[in-house]
Amino acid sequence: MITGIRIDKVEAWREKMTEMKGLDINISVDHVKVTGPEVQVDFTYTATYPDKSGLLTLKGRALDEGQKMLMSYVAELALQTGRLPGSVKLERWDVGPATLEAELVFTGHPSSPVTGKGASMRFKSGIANDEQRQVAMGIKEHLSANKGSSASVVAIRNVSLIGPDATLDIAPAPVGVLRMKGSLLSHEEAKLAKDIHSGWEADRKLPDAFSELVLNAINFTCGTNGVLVVRPVNLAPPMVPPRISLGQGAEGQQ
Repeated sequence: MITGIRIDKVEAWREKMTEMKGLDINISVDHVKVTGPEVQVDFTYTATYPDKSGLLTLKGRALDEGQKMLMSYVAELALQTGRLPGSVKLERWDVGPATLEAELVFTGHPSSPVTGKGASMRFKSGIANDEQRQVAMGIKEHLSANKGSSASVVAIRNVSLIGPDATLDIAPAPVGVLRMKGSLLSHEEAKLAKDIHSGWEADRKLPDAFSELVLNAINFTCGTNGVLVVRPVNLAPPMVPPRISLGQGAEGQQ
């Protein structure tokens, strides 16, 4: 039973004065703490307002320690900001007839442990349709206009590194973003609390029924409170979508 939701940090910003086209909502479960029957779920709610739809999934391989460190660094910062870190540059963005090739290069402080350890990663993606080509070409044009600076051109939706396999999901930079961080508190029966703890410790997953309860509570709370937060920066209020329902084997993330 959910006993409360605490919102600890709220931020909203607008990057462009162009028209908004839709709203993408992501809820990530960042950490779970179980003490007896008491469960605390730390979360990040992110509402992204795109001006262009489309997502490009780039795949690469981290073959040495420097590349793994680079990907971990990008993942950590992108999770917080939705952007590439300022010290990581999209050095290459080549759009071919049916493929897209990109390269991330670390350009940060010389004292960083990433420097000098193969701190660059190449990625490749197939272009399956006209929509993906338009997204890829639009990013290319904006990178050229911004002299290679990617901070205001692309948004990072997901970064993963499983073994040597690296995945980077890139979308055009949004019109604006609403982000809220907080904690959900719940009191559960001993068996469920134990299942929540063991599932999270094993593979960062939550039981489906509990996960649905958590995601819907977070979605409703952040959606309704976000209305007041986005008003000063002239973003549309986040709409609360229909109830979230998870299928078999889903993770504690939507």
